[in-house]
Amino acid sequence: MNAMELPFLGALYTRSALKSRKRIASADPYGRPACGSSCTPDVNPLMRMEAWQFMQITCLFAKSLKTGRVPQEWKIAKIMLLQKPKRRDYTVVGNHKPISILPTLGKALESLKTERIAYLVEKYSLLPKDAL
Repeated sequence: MNAMELPFLGALYTRSALKSRKRIASADPYGRPACGSSCTPDVNPLMRMEAWQFMQITCLFAKSLKTGRVPQEWKIAKIMLLQKPKRRDYTVVGNHKPISILPTLGKALESLKTERIAYLVEKYSLLPKDAL
């Protein structure tokens, strides 16, 4: 099995993976939203990109898939504490839950990898019949 057997990784495929990120759940390592101060929580800034920007991301994704390496910045999560609902005393640590905010590009690349693995598993019948 070689890379030519896998689905083509093109700009439309990349756009599909980026579009699947419905909400902004990413921030840079300093806690700022990925799109700067001009975005709202329900808008994915990656969908406002120009075609040449998608091509650059496509090239980054293709290189990452080919080499098996992911940029370190795409792996860094920011941990935020959210207050659990219906808890009155917020000074108690147990009344909070941690969430991880990961970079959108890292999540999109993970989505592409998942689709490619699912494709290979299905094509080569890698799961036993009783696992389905």
